[in-house]
Amino acid sequence: MPLIKVGGYFIALKGDKGQEELNEAKNALKILNGEVSFIQEEHLPKNNDKRINVFIEKKQVTKTSYPRLFAKIKKNPL
Repeated sequence: MPLIKVGGYFIALKGDKGQEELNEAKNALKILNGEVSFIQEEHLPKNNDKRINVFIEKKQVTKTSYPRLFAKIKKNPL
């Protein structure tokens, strides 16, 4: 989210557990000023696997402390 301009979108391409991952990321979205605009579900034609595209809109400027260094992310995840 720090690299996206306000009003822009980040599209997260997820598998069948995308909804679970989205629930885990709610706090991070709040901190980084992102909001889920809509969720698009698709099924692959050959094997009918489920795919989820999550469209996240950036609502406000992200704090300058983001993006963080990898070591800091590992010690204190969002």
